[in-house]
Amino acid sequence: MNKLEGRMLIMLKNLQSDNTPKDYTLSGLELGPARCRILASNVAFNKTLTVLHLARKNIEDDEGVD
Repeated sequence: MNKLEGRMLIMLKNLQSDNTPKDYTLSGLELGPARCRILASNVAFNKTLTVLHLARKNIEDDEGVD
């Protein structure tokens, strides 16, 4: 089982508590289909984030669907 830890866990906690900067980049963070779905579900309800940089993450459309 691939558990969430480190930077990904910190980012998710910040997203859940609306404690994010307006501009967030995911460089250096490994995203697979499961992490994309978790990220999408947390971003959907965040009220402080306005820009999320996902450059070079090779995310497919179906990975963002919950």
